[in-house]
Parts: sequence; structure tokens; C-alpha cells
Amino acid sequence: MEIIEEKNIRCYRCGGVRVYRIPVECYPSHITNVYLVIDRLSFLVDTGIDSKRGNKILANGFETIQKEFHETITFKEVKNIVITHGHVDHFGMLGNEEFKEKNVYVHKADSEYIKNYTPTITSNLIHINQLLKKTGIPDSLRKGLIEVWRNDFEALKPKPINQPIISIQDGEKIIDGYQVYHTPGHSPGAICLEVGDFLFVGDHLLSHITPHQSPICSKRGNGLAVYFNSLTKISYLAQKKELYALPGHGEDVFPINKRLAEIKAFHLTRLKDIETISRKAKSIYEITVEYFNLFQPGVFAQPEVPDFNKLLAILEICAHIEFLLQNGRIVKVGGDNKVPKYYSKI
Repeated sequence: MEIIEEKNIRCYRCGGVRVYRIPVECYPSHITNVYLVIDRLSFLVDTGIDSKRGNKILANGFETIQKEFHETITFKEVKNIVITHGHVDHFGMLGNEEFKEKNVYVHKADSEYIKNYTPTITSNLIHINQLLKKTGIPDSLRKGLIEVWRNDFEALKPKPINQPIISIQDGEKIIDGYQVYHTPGHSPGAICLEVGDFLFVGDHLLSHITPHQSPICSKRGNGLAVYFNSLTKISYLAQKKELYALPGHGEDVFPINKRLAEIKAFHLTRLKDIETISRKAKSIYEITVEYFNLFQPGVFAQPEVPDFNKLLAILEICAHIEFLLQNGRIVKVGGDNKVPKYYSKI
């Protein structure tokens, strides 16, 4: 493995495959790693979000690859794009004119996010609103969180996608025989893609944070149990072959199984902490606030102020409580005003 970096573009060379990492700023403090892969055929992994700054960074990335690394490839010559999962920071540029003649590969479980973004998000908001009502969250905060989410998705809304989407599935080989692994959990249609000695992992495996989890009741294909199964799938793969993981955000991951073990250990500890907090029956919202006040107090430092981190925190705890329920480690009991409470006997 040879790794070189010039002007914020990182080049990886191994076994005849060349990969260039272009860090595309989607919005302040949020970078999506877009990868240009050059083998017998060339393709992109993910696109970043649609913004003037993001488009300029991607264009400048290609210029740097040509000038500093002496590649002759142009953006127009790249005919294939693989989307690791259906979150807008990974596919948002697809509606731009220069993308319209390219083949887009995405798992069928996430294709609706890309093809029908607005109705899919609207449906999700309705469902999440109903889910929040069952958590015991104050009504004003619930309404504020839904409005924050609606405003964020509207601000990040991509242009309509006109090109056909090529649906892919687990075990399929695409483009030039590259292996697809379906790894749901963070997203129903999340995939990892094996290319030579590289594994493109999207948000399934990140170096610096644990990928966000939502309960399966919010969307089929989510859920902590589903995510654990996907971690195991990649663990088996990494045992059979030494692969270098290139994630959708943050730094490279190697060795893979060391990071997989760290992520699983984090979730197992969080499950035990929730059991401890639930020795006295509490609502999901009460558990969430108590948990984050103990371990990440900044999230609820201003409890009445609606922000996206609070919504993510509630959904994350929902996913863990759902897992505990599935495994008989916590029970649901009656609560005030028809809001269920959860009780652990440990």
C-alpha cells in the first residue's frame, strides 16, 4: 500500500488500483469523502451534497488529481457512480447536469430516497412524529424537532434525478467484477464494496464516531440487531482477507476488525447503561435525557431548544431500547397519558 497526499487529496495505490479521496464539504464541519477509483474502469464512490462549495471542491479535486498526480482522466470520462447509502450527503449531487449521463448504482432498499426524495422524506417525518409522541417528549419540543428536521431536509433538497438507477443487491458483482455486500443498520440499503484490497464502507464503519442508529420500527432495515449482523458479516470478510477500509467520513480504518470490535463494545456498554438507568420505570425521553446528561451533557444543556442532535439522541436510544426489548432484557409497562415506560430488573 502506497499513500501520498497533495493539496488535501489523498492517493492510495495497491495492486494496480488507484484511489483518490476528495473531501467534499457538505456544510460547515461536515465532510463527505468522495472517492475516484481508477482501475481498468473508473468510477466514483458517493458524491457529496449539492452546493456551490461542494461542486467547486469536487471540480478542484479532479484538477489536483490531474496536475499533482499526473492522471489524464476527466470528470466526463467517469461513467459509473456507486452510492453507499441513501443519505443526501452521499448522493446529493446526482441531479446536477454533469452527472446525468452516468450510471448510478444503489441498493434497492435505498433507491426511493434518491428517486423520490421529497415524498419519502415527508412520509418519514410523519412516521417519526408518531414515534416521538410515544417517547414522552414535551409536546413543544417534539414539534420543534420535527420543524428542525423538515427545514434541514428542505435546505439540503437535491435536484430531481433523471437518469435511471441501477438497483444492486448483496453478493452482486458490478462495474468490473467488484463485490457488493449489503450491510443494513445505519441505513436500510447501506452497502460495502470490495475493490481489490480496498473496502469502501460508507457510514457502516467510521474511524472517529459510531454510526447513528435508528429503531427498526422507524424504517425496515434499521435497528441495532440488524446493524450487529452487518458488523459480523464484514468481520468474517476481514478475517478471510486483509482489506483497507475507506469510510464516508473521517480517516481510513485499518485493521478493520479492531475498529469493528470497538464499535460493538461501545453499543454493548450503552445497552448496559440503559438497563441501569431503567431500574426505575422511565419513558424513552426520560432515559434519553438521563443517559446523555451522564455521558454527553452538551446535547441537553439547553433542554427546551430544538436541535438536530436531540432528535438523533432520542432515535439512538429508541434503537437500543428496542434491542433490549427484543432480547427480554427490559420490559414495557404502562405509563402516564398512554406514554409507555420501560423497566429493567437488573
